[in-house]
Amino acid sequence: MKKIFSKLLISLLALSLLSCNLQKEITEDQVISVINGFFTAIDVDNFDRNNLGKLVTDDFILYEMDKTFTIGQFCDFLDKVFIGMISTDWVLSDFNVSIDNNSAHVYYRNQGRLVTSNENGQELVIEKEWLESAYIISENGVLKINFLQSDDIAQPEWTTLIDGQKVTGMRGFKMGSFPWGSWAIENGTLKTLPEGDHIDIITTEQYKNFELELEWKVSAGGNSGIFHHGTETNYAIWQSAPEMQVLDDGVHHDGKNTKTSAGALYGLIAPVNKTLKPVGEFNRVKISAQNNHIEYWLNDSKVVEFELKSPALAKLIVGSKFKDMPNFAQAGSGHIGLQHHGEEVWFRNIRIRKL
Repeated sequence: MKKIFSKLLISLLALSLLSCNLQKEITEDQVISVINGFFTAIDVDNFDRNNLGKLVTDDFILYEMDKTFTIGQFCDFLDKVFIGMISTDWVLSDFNVSIDNNSAHVYYRNQGRLVTSNENGQELVIEKEWLESAYIISENGVLKINFLQSDDIAQPEWTTLIDGQKVTGMRGFKMGSFPWGSWAIENGTLKTLPEGDHIDIITTEQYKNFELELEWKVSAGGNSGIFHHGTETNYAIWQSAPEMQVLDDGVHHDGKNTKTSAGALYGLIAPVNKTLKPVGEFNRVKISAQNNHIEYWLNDSKVVEFELKSPALAKLIVGSKFKDMPNFAQAGSGHIGLQHHGEEVWFRNIRIRKL
């Protein structure tokens, strides 16, 4: 009888250990998948209260913006926020997962890009970054989020240069004022006046490390450019400043050469992975500069990157029209500029922040 009891006890212990081992089979990939699923469920195009409710426990709590939300309160909040929202994009990275039996803690970085519109129908882009943590438990073998905490990461302030109604912090090249005879505000955009003098405009402030965002569109055969790290030592800004080309590739002759096509580092580096909107539609641009590393983005794709003052760039300059311009691409900091080439070009939602 003792032997039978001993065998039964050993069997029960073995089953208990096996059950514990099964409970420990939460993997890092599963935890990350739960978090990714949560943010897929709160995308403006996919938002559904029922689907979101299945990803969290009944007593789920969210801590954000010094407030506490239940899942119902959070859904109510999203219903209000998503009114007029055009798109949401969540980029999660830097996951750190700690697993303990049938639960897990996860820490990660969340970069959000929200596109909405103002009262004039213009698109507005809001970018934020958070450090977040979540506690995940297993309920009947299904992983669910029990609580989530979100803390804002302070971001550099954006300076709006053109908001569709006024121009702030810009002037004519080698001028003390803005050249209104050459540029005008029209329907919420800043546009060139072909009949006026062809005067480029620049920021009053100079920038070293920065992020610039704007949108542009051109007329048929239109040509312009976005300058950075420019100086006023020469008679034209293009003699010192690298330029991201703005162009109608289909009509203008510069479009036949990839190194002078839209999105190119003009005359030096051709864009890659480029998607260009048809003439008359706005293209979205981002230019970032960080410790001489420059990136050009066109319609959410990185099309050009290079290093200022690098041997590789110097070699390209020697073989270009800029070879006899000693000031070209040499400034550590400088003005941002927009080119008036003579054709009609429209810009809007121009903003910049220092990094």
